[in-house]
Amino acid sequence: MTIVVVNHSPGQHQVFAAAKTEFASRRFFSFAENPTRLPDPTPNAPDQHNENIPNQHVRQQSLDLVQSMRYYNAVVKARQAAHFMFMEDDMELCPHGMQALHHAIGKASAYAPMGWSALRVSYGMNGVVLPAQDLPIFADYLMSRLVDRPPDHVVVEWFAAETDKARAYLSQRRNMAFRHNLFLHLGKVSSIAKGDRSTPSCFEELGALMVDVEKFDITGCADDDISPCFGRQGPPKVIEWTKYCSANAPTLQPQMIVPLASNVQPVAGNQGETCDTVCGRQGKACRQDQLAALNNCDQLRKLFGCENGCSMFYGLEQPCYVSDATAPAENLPRTCLINSKVAESTCGASHHMTSRICPCA
Repeated sequence: MTIVVVNHSPGQHQVFAAAKTEFASRRFFSFAENPTRLPDPTPNAPDQHNENIPNQHVRQQSLDLVQSMRYYNAVVKARQAAHFMFMEDDMELCPHGMQALHHAIGKASAYAPMGWSALRVSYGMNGVVLPAQDLPIFADYLMSRLVDRPPDHVVVEWFAAETDKARAYLSQRRNMAFRHNLFLHLGKVSSIAKGDRSTPSCFEELGALMVDVEKFDITGCADDDISPCFGRQGPPKVIEWTKYCSANAPTLQPQMIVPLASNVQPVAGNQGETCDTVCGRQGKACRQDQLAALNNCDQLRKLFGCENGCSMFYGLEQPCYVSDATAPAENLPRTCLINSKVAESTCGASHHMTSRICPCA
Protein backbone atom coordinates (compact mmCIF):
# COMPACT_ATOMS: atom_id res chain seq x y z
CA MET A 1 0.00 0.00 0.00
CA THR A 2 1.19 3.50 -0.85
CA ILE A 3 -0.56 6.74 0.11
CA VAL A 4 0.18 9.43 -2.49
CA VAL A 5 -0.41 13.05 -1.42
CA VAL A 6 -0.36 15.72 -4.14
CA ASN A 7 -0.29 19.48 -3.55
CA HIS A 8 -1.32 21.82 -6.39
CA SER A 9 -0.32 25.00 -4.54
CA PRO A 10 3.41 24.63 -3.83
CA GLY A 11 4.58 26.70 -0.89
CA GLN A 12 1.05 27.77 -0.02
CA HIS A 13 -0.35 24.77 1.82
CA GLN A 14 0.65 24.64 5.49
CA VAL A 15 -1.21 21.40 6.20
CA PHE A 16 0.56 19.65 3.30
CA ALA A 17 3.92 20.89 4.57
CA ALA A 18 3.18 19.71 8.11
CA ALA A 19 2.02 16.29 6.89
CA LYS A 20 5.09 15.92 4.71
CA THR A 21 7.37 16.75 7.64
CA GLU A 22 5.67 14.14 9.83
CA PHE A 23 5.10 11.30 7.35
CA ALA A 24 7.50 11.59 4.38
CA SER A 25 10.09 9.33 6.01
CA ARG A 26 7.61 6.47 6.29
CA ARG A 27 7.73 4.01 3.41
CA PHE A 28 3.97 3.94 2.83
CA PHE A 29 3.79 7.66 2.01
CA SER A 30 4.75 9.59 -1.12
CA PHE A 31 4.45 13.39 -1.37
CA ALA A 32 4.47 15.37 -4.63
CA GLU A 33 3.93 18.98 -5.65
CA ASN A 34 2.60 20.18 -9.00
CA PRO A 35 4.60 23.24 -10.08
CA THR A 36 2.50 23.92 -13.20
CA ARG A 37 -1.25 23.46 -13.26
CA LEU A 38 -2.91 22.41 -16.50
CA PRO A 39 -4.53 25.44 -18.22
CA ASP A 40 -8.30 25.79 -18.44
CA PRO A 41 -9.23 25.72 -22.14
CA THR A 42 -12.30 27.90 -21.43
CA PRO A 43 -11.10 30.35 -18.74
CA ASN A 44 -13.63 33.04 -19.64
CA ALA A 45 -16.71 30.82 -19.82
CA PRO A 46 -19.53 32.34 -17.71
CA ASP A 47 -20.69 30.56 -14.58
CA GLN A 48 -24.06 28.94 -15.40
CA HIS A 49 -24.93 28.63 -11.67
CA ASN A 50 -25.84 25.01 -12.36
CA GLU A 51 -24.18 22.30 -10.26
CA ASN A 52 -24.28 19.95 -13.25
CA ILE A 53 -22.24 22.31 -15.44
CA PRO A 54 -18.65 22.89 -14.22
CA ASN A 55 -17.70 26.46 -13.41
CA GLN A 56 -14.07 27.60 -13.48
CA HIS A 57 -13.38 26.35 -9.96
CA VAL A 58 -14.77 22.87 -10.71
CA ARG A 59 -12.96 22.67 -14.05
CA GLN A 60 -9.72 23.39 -12.21
CA GLN A 61 -10.48 20.53 -9.83
CA SER A 62 -10.84 18.21 -12.83
CA LEU A 63 -7.58 19.48 -14.32
CA ASP A 64 -5.80 18.93 -11.01
CA LEU A 65 -7.19 15.41 -10.87
CA VAL A 66 -5.93 14.69 -14.39
CA GLN A 67 -2.49 16.00 -13.47
CA SER A 68 -2.52 13.99 -10.26
CA MET A 69 -3.53 10.79 -12.03
CA ARG A 70 -0.52 11.08 -14.32
CA TYR A 71 1.68 11.11 -11.24
CA TYR A 72 -0.35 8.37 -9.55
CA ASN A 73 0.09 6.18 -12.61
CA ALA A 74 3.87 6.39 -12.33
CA VAL A 75 3.67 5.31 -8.67
CA VAL A 76 1.21 2.53 -9.53
CA LYS A 77 3.60 1.13 -12.13
CA ALA A 78 6.61 1.37 -9.84
CA ARG A 79 4.79 -0.42 -7.00
CA GLN A 80 3.02 -2.86 -9.35
CA ALA A 81 -0.26 -2.02 -7.65
CA ALA A 82 -3.42 -3.90 -8.60
CA HIS A 83 -5.85 -1.19 -7.48
CA PHE A 84 -6.07 2.54 -6.94
CA MET A 85 -8.45 4.48 -4.69
CA PHE A 86 -9.33 8.18 -4.81
CA MET A 87 -9.26 9.96 -1.44
CA GLU A 88 -10.16 13.57 -0.71
CA ASP A 89 -8.25 15.62 1.85
CA ASP A 90 -11.34 16.31 3.97
CA MET A 91 -12.16 12.62 4.47
CA GLU A 92 -11.02 10.40 7.33
CA LEU A 93 -10.83 6.62 7.09
CA CYS A 94 -13.22 4.94 9.53
CA PRO A 95 -11.99 2.62 12.31
CA HIS A 96 -11.10 -0.78 10.83
CA GLY A 97 -11.41 0.83 7.39
CA MET A 98 -8.40 -0.95 5.88
CA GLN A 99 -9.71 -4.26 7.16
CA ALA A 100 -13.10 -3.54 5.57
CA LEU A 101 -11.49 -2.36 2.31
CA HIS A 102 -9.46 -5.56 2.04
CA HIS A 103 -12.62 -7.57 2.63
CA ALA A 104 -14.60 -5.58 0.03
CA ILE A 105 -11.98 -5.83 -2.74
CA GLY A 106 -11.51 -9.55 -2.20
CA LYS A 107 -15.22 -10.23 -2.22
CA ALA A 108 -15.92 -8.02 -5.25
CA SER A 109 -13.20 -9.85 -7.17
CA ALA A 110 -14.67 -13.20 -6.17
CA TYR A 111 -18.14 -12.16 -7.34
CA ALA A 112 -16.82 -10.73 -10.63
CA PRO A 113 -13.84 -12.92 -11.61
CA MET A 114 -13.67 -11.31 -15.07
CA GLY A 115 -13.08 -7.94 -13.43
CA TRP A 116 -15.08 -4.87 -12.40
CA SER A 117 -15.03 -1.23 -13.48
CA ALA A 118 -15.03 0.31 -9.98
CA LEU A 119 -15.80 -0.48 -6.36
CA ARG A 120 -17.63 2.12 -4.30
CA VAL A 121 -16.75 2.34 -0.59
CA SER A 122 -17.74 5.99 -0.07
CA TYR A 123 -19.44 8.86 -1.90
CA GLY A 124 -18.49 11.79 -4.13
CA MET A 125 -14.99 11.63 -5.63
CA ASN A 126 -13.83 9.79 -2.52
CA GLY A 127 -13.64 6.06 -1.94
CA VAL A 128 -13.72 5.06 -5.61
CA VAL A 129 -11.51 2.01 -6.17
CA LEU A 130 -10.38 1.46 -9.77
CA PRO A 131 -8.34 -1.35 -11.33
CA ALA A 132 -4.86 0.16 -11.63
CA GLN A 133 -4.58 -0.46 -15.36
CA ASP A 134 -7.62 1.79 -15.97
CA LEU A 135 -6.10 4.87 -14.35
CA PRO A 136 -4.47 6.49 -17.44
CA ILE A 137 -7.52 5.70 -19.57
CA PHE A 138 -9.85 7.35 -17.07
CA ALA A 139 -7.53 10.38 -16.84
CA ASP A 140 -7.89 10.92 -20.59
CA TYR A 141 -11.64 10.37 -20.34
CA LEU A 142 -12.00 12.96 -17.57
CA MET A 143 -10.01 15.44 -19.65
CA SER A 144 -12.36 14.88 -22.57
CA ARG A 145 -15.39 15.67 -20.36
CA LEU A 146 -13.83 18.70 -18.68
CA VAL A 147 -16.41 21.31 -19.72
CA ASP A 148 -19.41 18.96 -19.67
CA ARG A 149 -19.75 17.58 -16.12
CA PRO A 150 -18.12 17.82 -12.65
CA PRO A 151 -15.52 15.14 -11.87
CA ASP A 152 -17.69 13.27 -9.37
CA HIS A 153 -20.36 12.99 -12.08
CA VAL A 154 -17.86 11.94 -14.74
CA VAL A 155 -16.45 9.12 -12.63
CA VAL A 156 -19.95 7.62 -12.24
CA GLU A 157 -20.64 8.08 -15.95
CA TRP A 158 -17.37 6.23 -16.58
CA PHE A 159 -17.65 3.21 -14.30
CA ALA A 160 -21.37 2.73 -15.04
CA ALA A 161 -20.51 2.72 -18.77
CA GLU A 162 -23.08 5.39 -19.62
CA THR A 163 -21.33 6.59 -22.78
CA ASP A 164 -20.21 4.81 -25.95
CA LYS A 165 -16.55 5.50 -25.15
CA ALA A 166 -16.82 4.02 -21.64
CA ARG A 167 -18.79 1.00 -22.87
CA ALA A 168 -16.26 0.29 -25.61
CA TYR A 169 -13.38 0.22 -23.13
CA LEU A 170 -15.02 -1.48 -20.14
CA SER A 171 -16.82 -4.12 -22.20
CA GLN A 172 -18.86 -6.30 -19.80
CA ARG A 173 -17.25 -5.11 -16.57
CA ARG A 174 -19.72 -3.71 -14.04
CA ASN A 175 -19.37 -1.38 -11.09
CA MET A 176 -19.64 -2.85 -7.59
CA ALA A 177 -20.64 -1.32 -4.26
CA PHE A 178 -19.75 -2.14 -0.67
CA ARG A 179 -22.70 -1.98 1.71
CA HIS A 180 -21.07 0.42 4.17
CA ASN A 181 -19.48 3.87 3.96
CA LEU A 182 -15.80 3.70 4.97
CA PHE A 183 -15.00 7.42 5.24
CA LEU A 184 -16.09 10.20 7.58
CA HIS A 185 -16.38 13.70 6.12
CA LEU A 186 -14.65 16.34 8.25
CA GLY A 187 -17.12 19.22 8.53
CA LYS A 188 -20.32 19.81 6.57
CA VAL A 189 -19.16 22.06 3.73
CA SER A 190 -18.41 20.53 0.33
CA SER A 191 -15.61 21.97 -1.80
CA ILE A 192 -17.91 21.79 -4.81
CA ALA A 193 -21.49 22.12 -3.58
CA LYS A 194 -22.70 25.36 -2.04
CA GLY A 195 -23.82 25.53 1.58
CA ASP A 196 -23.64 22.64 4.01
CA ARG A 197 -25.16 19.18 3.95
CA SER A 198 -25.44 16.14 6.19
CA THR A 199 -23.10 13.34 5.26
CA PRO A 200 -23.06 9.60 6.07
CA SER A 201 -21.21 8.50 9.18
CA CYS A 202 -18.90 5.52 9.47
CA PHE A 203 -20.39 2.21 8.35
CA GLU A 204 -23.76 3.66 7.45
CA GLU A 205 -25.39 1.95 4.49
CA LEU A 206 -23.91 3.31 1.26
CA GLY A 207 -26.53 5.21 -0.70
CA ALA A 208 -26.82 8.78 0.58
CA LEU A 209 -25.66 11.49 -1.87
CA MET A 210 -25.59 8.95 -4.70
CA VAL A 211 -27.52 8.16 -7.85
CA ASP A 212 -29.14 4.72 -8.13
CA VAL A 213 -26.55 3.18 -10.44
CA GLU A 214 -23.78 3.53 -7.84
CA LYS A 215 -25.70 2.67 -4.66
CA PHE A 216 -25.55 -0.63 -2.81
CA ASP A 217 -28.46 -2.76 -4.04
CA ILE A 218 -30.27 -3.45 -0.79
CA THR A 219 -33.23 -5.05 -2.58
CA GLY A 220 -31.24 -7.57 -4.57
CA CYS A 221 -28.50 -8.21 -1.98
CA ALA A 222 -30.22 -7.74 1.39
CA ASP A 223 -28.25 -10.61 2.94
CA ASP A 224 -24.88 -9.54 1.55
CA ASP A 225 -22.40 -6.65 1.77
CA ILE A 226 -21.33 -6.49 -1.91
CA SER A 227 -23.60 -5.74 -4.84
CA PRO A 228 -24.32 -6.88 -7.45
CA CYS A 229 -24.17 -10.26 -5.74
CA PHE A 230 -25.43 -12.68 -8.40
CA GLY A 231 -21.88 -13.95 -8.97
CA ARG A 232 -21.48 -15.44 -5.51
CA GLN A 233 -21.06 -19.14 -4.90
CA GLY A 234 -23.13 -20.28 -1.94
CA PRO A 235 -24.36 -18.30 1.10
CA PRO A 236 -22.44 -15.08 1.79
CA LYS A 237 -20.23 -14.44 4.80
CA VAL A 238 -21.16 -11.03 6.17
CA ILE A 239 -19.23 -9.12 8.82
CA GLU A 240 -21.27 -7.10 11.31
CA TRP A 241 -19.30 -3.90 10.67
CA THR A 242 -22.10 -1.63 11.89
CA LYS A 243 -22.31 -3.35 15.27
CA TYR A 244 -18.60 -3.28 16.05
CA CYS A 245 -17.08 -0.45 14.03
CA SER A 246 -19.62 2.36 13.79
CA ALA A 247 -19.50 5.59 15.78
CA ASN A 248 -22.36 4.27 17.94
CA ALA A 249 -20.60 1.02 18.88
CA PRO A 250 -19.90 0.80 22.61
CA THR A 251 -16.33 -0.33 21.90
CA LEU A 252 -14.47 -1.31 18.74
CA GLN A 253 -13.47 -4.75 19.99
CA PRO A 254 -15.79 -5.75 22.84
CA GLN A 255 -14.69 -9.37 22.54
CA MET A 256 -11.24 -8.61 24.03
CA ILE A 257 -12.33 -8.09 27.65
CA VAL A 258 -12.20 -11.75 28.77
CA PRO A 259 -8.90 -12.66 30.49
CA LEU A 260 -7.18 -15.98 29.71
CA ALA A 261 -7.24 -18.32 32.71
CA SER A 262 -3.80 -19.29 34.01
CA ASN A 263 -4.42 -23.03 33.52
CA VAL A 264 -5.57 -22.66 29.89
CA GLN A 265 -3.17 -23.36 27.01
CA PRO A 266 -4.03 -22.02 23.53
CA VAL A 267 -3.44 -24.83 21.01
CA ALA A 268 -3.59 -24.68 17.20
CA GLY A 269 -5.69 -27.33 15.53
CA ASN A 270 -5.31 -28.92 12.14
CA GLN A 271 -7.58 -27.91 9.29
CA GLY A 272 -11.15 -29.10 9.80
CA GLU A 273 -10.71 -30.26 13.42
CA THR A 274 -12.96 -29.45 16.37
CA CYS A 275 -11.49 -28.11 19.60
CA ASP A 276 -12.74 -31.23 21.37
CA THR A 277 -10.45 -33.25 19.10
CA VAL A 278 -7.52 -30.81 19.43
CA CYS A 279 -7.62 -30.69 23.23
CA GLY A 280 -8.34 -34.41 23.55
CA ARG A 281 -5.13 -35.14 21.68
CA GLN A 282 -3.31 -33.16 24.39
CA GLY A 283 -4.99 -35.20 27.12
CA LYS A 284 -7.02 -32.12 28.05
CA ALA A 285 -10.54 -30.76 27.64
CA CYS A 286 -11.75 -27.72 25.72
CA ARG A 287 -12.89 -24.83 27.95
CA GLN A 288 -15.79 -23.34 25.98
CA ASP A 289 -16.05 -20.43 28.41
CA GLN A 290 -12.48 -19.44 27.43
CA LEU A 291 -13.06 -19.15 23.68
CA ALA A 292 -13.77 -15.44 24.20
CA ALA A 293 -10.32 -15.00 25.75
CA LEU A 294 -8.75 -16.24 22.50
CA ASN A 295 -11.04 -14.16 20.29
CA ASN A 296 -8.53 -11.50 19.34
CA CYS A 297 -5.86 -10.97 16.72
CA ASP A 298 -2.93 -11.05 19.17
CA GLN A 299 -3.73 -14.58 20.34
CA LEU A 300 -4.30 -15.83 16.79
CA ARG A 301 -1.02 -14.38 15.54
CA LYS A 302 0.91 -16.31 18.20
CA LEU A 303 -0.15 -19.58 16.56
CA PHE A 304 -0.89 -18.76 12.91
CA GLY A 305 0.65 -16.74 10.09
CA CYS A 306 -2.38 -14.47 9.51
CA GLU A 307 -0.64 -13.51 6.24
CA ASN A 308 -3.65 -11.55 4.96
CA GLY A 309 -4.45 -9.86 8.24
CA CYS A 310 -7.19 -10.27 10.79
CA SER A 311 -10.90 -9.81 10.04
CA MET A 312 -14.16 -9.93 11.98
CA PHE A 313 -16.60 -12.60 10.80
CA TYR A 314 -19.17 -14.95 12.29
CA GLY A 315 -19.04 -18.72 12.55
CA LEU A 316 -19.43 -21.29 15.32
CA GLU A 317 -15.83 -22.45 14.81
CA GLN A 318 -14.37 -18.95 15.13
CA PRO A 319 -11.92 -17.59 16.28
CA CYS A 320 -9.84 -19.44 13.72
CA TYR A 321 -7.41 -19.22 10.79
CA VAL A 322 -8.48 -19.84 7.17
CA SER A 323 -5.69 -22.32 6.52
CA ASP A 324 -7.01 -23.48 3.14
CA ALA A 325 -4.90 -21.45 0.71
CA THR A 326 -7.23 -22.46 -2.15
CA ALA A 327 -10.37 -21.13 -0.43
CA PRO A 328 -12.44 -18.65 -2.48
CA ALA A 329 -11.47 -15.00 -2.00
CA GLU A 330 -14.78 -14.32 -0.26
CA ASN A 331 -13.71 -16.78 2.48
CA LEU A 332 -10.48 -14.80 3.06
CA PRO A 333 -7.77 -17.46 2.68
CA ARG A 334 -4.71 -17.06 4.96
CA THR A 335 -6.69 -14.63 7.15
CA CYS A 336 -7.28 -14.89 10.89
CA LEU A 337 -10.94 -14.50 11.86
CA ILE A 338 -12.30 -13.16 15.12
CA ASN A 339 -15.92 -13.93 15.94
CA SER A 340 -18.52 -11.15 16.08
CA LYS A 341 -20.71 -13.43 18.25
CA VAL A 342 -18.14 -15.40 20.21
CA ALA A 343 -20.70 -16.38 22.84
CA GLU A 344 -22.19 -18.70 20.22
CA SER A 345 -18.87 -20.47 19.51
CA THR A 346 -18.66 -24.10 20.59
CA CYS A 347 -15.87 -26.57 21.23
CA GLY A 348 -17.52 -29.06 18.89
CA ALA A 349 -17.76 -26.84 15.81
CA SER A 350 -15.46 -27.11 12.79
CA HIS A 351 -15.13 -25.88 9.20
CA HIS A 352 -13.35 -27.67 6.38
CA MET A 353 -11.40 -24.52 5.38
CA THR A 354 -10.22 -23.39 8.83
CA SER A 355 -7.90 -24.31 11.69
CA ARG A 356 -9.11 -23.50 15.17
CA ILE A 357 -7.39 -21.88 18.14
CA CYS A 358 -8.48 -23.91 21.17
CA PRO A 359 -8.48 -23.22 24.93
CA CYS A 360 -7.25 -26.49 26.41
CA ALA A 361 -7.11 -27.18 30.13
